[in-house]
Amino acid sequence: MSFVVNLIILTLVGRVQELVPPLAYLKPVMMAMLLGGFALVVYYPYQSMGQKMSRPTFFWMLASIGFVASVPMGLYQGKSIQFLSLTYLCTVFLFLLVSQCVRRFRTLEQIATTLMVMTFMLGVAIIVIPKRIVTDTGFRSSVSDTYDANDLAVVFAMGIPFVFYTAWRGGFLTKMVCVVVTLLAAYGIHLTGSRGGLISLATVFLYMVVRVKEIGSLLRTMLIGVFILGALAATQTSTFQQLILAVNGKDYNTSAEDGRLQVWKRGLGYIATHPIVGVGIVCFEEAEGLLSGRSTTARGIRWTAAHNSYIQVCAEVGIPAFVCWILMIASSFAELRRQRRLLLEWNSDVEVRRMLFYRGMVETSLCAYVVGAFFLSLGYFVYLYLVVAIVVAMSVITNEKIAQIEEEAYEEIDDEIDESHGSELAPGQPEHEYST
Repeated sequence: MSFVVNLIILTLVGRVQELVPPLAYLKPVMMAMLLGGFALVVYYPYQSMGQKMSRPTFFWMLASIGFVASVPMGLYQGKSIQFLSLTYLCTVFLFLLVSQCVRRFRTLEQIATTLMVMTFMLGVAIIVIPKRIVTDTGFRSSVSDTYDANDLAVVFAMGIPFVFYTAWRGGFLTKMVCVVVTLLAAYGIHLTGSRGGLISLATVFLYMVVRVKEIGSLLRTMLIGVFILGALAATQTSTFQQLILAVNGKDYNTSAEDGRLQVWKRGLGYIATHPIVGVGIVCFEEAEGLLSGRSTTARGIRWTAAHNSYIQVCAEVGIPAFVCWILMIASSFAELRRQRRLLLEWNSDVEVRRMLFYRGMVETSLCAYVVGAFFLSLGYFVYLYLVVAIVVAMSVITNEKIAQIEEEAYEEIDDEIDESHGSELAPGQPEHEYST
């Protein structure tokens, strides 16, 4: 099963088939979907179907129902159906495989390694075979036809915490490899020219320094030094200069009709006019062309993306589904904090310490998404649902691990009591007389 999960991650999240064009003839996404469906049938724990559903899974299910419910009243039903039946269906298989079928912490560690390898491949590809786009502010690079440069930057930012975990538990050689991968990811974000990606990268380092207590004082000091050096280097880039212009209101995003602020305002209007089921999943661009009320110019009307995942989801699928989507993310953070409270009581165990650090990296990756999603249209980003699925799997694994440790502790106490009772018996005295 772990092979299927990692294959789906590489094809859906990493989209590595686009780095090697001949692989496209093998239809790897379709193969991954078929394998995922088969693995789900084989490995799904049917005996647990009557058990209480975790909150992230429950809200994910409600949000997914809302995604489907947005289709009948959508502006472009064919586009919505195609997205749900292909892209999102693969996401569903991946979510269920990880959240419901992964019950070994070792498998989650393998997923972290796969994400590290994926980040390395994308980092090398953006340098060796970049796909460059000319913009008003210069060149922006990506690695595929389907990954926007901004989206790729968030992929790098969300992958760095998993690279840190691989480095933390690995040997010297693994640590050196992970340092290279981290540098590649940071440089890749620079090449994308994504301001949202730059903010997500800063969020990753700040969150690990401030919130993840398990990294230790030495690693925290090193991260602070790296963050300061990285911040100084970032101030010399054109991406940072564009960010400053946006903050000062001198960027096109704050003034132009196609800028982010105006798009967000129009998005709020779509929410007001379509509050229940929205304009249809992945139909925000159609709303821009058909509902914005802009007058046609010589160039026509630009059907632009939302550039904000929260406005995107709310406008496309309606307020009820959006609330469930937000609760899915919020309950994932709450679940991660609950896991930390449970694990801290038994952090003398080696595997528990690894689980604590892994939990912190998952939380950091989720935080990178929450920040990056404010600037990008990533409402149905498969990486988000993978991380939420990992949270759910970690919940079950944590509960089982704590129960196992407590059972072993009680058995040790019982053995000690039996030994102490046995030592107090008089020679030749029956045990039952002592107990009486």
